[in-house]
Amino acid sequence: MTEIKKLAEEIYNKDKTKSYQDLVENFEKNKVLIDKINYQESDETYDIYSQLMADYGIALAEIESYAKALPVLNTALELFQKNKKYSNDQLQKLKFYEMLLFNRGRSNYYLYNYKIAVPDFTLLKKLYPENSVYQNWLTAIQTIALKRATNILWYCGTGAIIIELCVKTGTIAKDIMIGLMIFILLSALLMELFVYRRRKNFKK
Repeated sequence: MTEIKKLAEEIYNKDKTKSYQDLVENFEKNKVLIDKINYQESDETYDIYSQLMADYGIALAEIESYAKALPVLNTALELFQKNKKYSNDQLQKLKFYEMLLFNRGRSNYYLYNYKIAVPDFTLLKKLYPENSVYQNWLTAIQTIALKRATNILWYCGTGAIIIELCVKTGTIAKDIMIGLMIFILLSALLMELFVYRRRKNFKK
């Protein structure tokens, strides 16, 4: 039995690994040995190593250790993408591949890396259109971006009010500031309404 098989049996032992937390702990106990493995020495070693890395990355995301999960998920995805026995079509049918993309996307989401998360959820939506969950994640990210834009408008509106109070009545500058203030506040209100409706639809 090869070294990596022994390590895999140790990590996946049903008596020792009953939760994601257990898997993380068992993997990390053997991490020094796993890091020394030449995973390219055979196809079997490559496959076992890829599965170990994938399961470890997913488990880290499941226990909400998102920052730690990201580099592992990136490594696992790269291993699957470089595996010569999978064509692009075959890769897309692998549940592991879908789970890795999803967990990388949600890890970036919870780390506030929204722009980085968008490509993963966009790809997931394209590859698995029957799963509406991925569109919901994209909607959530878009809603956050809209909310940020709304907050900026409110700050601008507040600033416009302060400036307007400082400008003398009856001047062109006063009229311009009043018009600008009304425009900004109306825009902010419309944005708030739009965000509210998106959130309401998202909850459904």
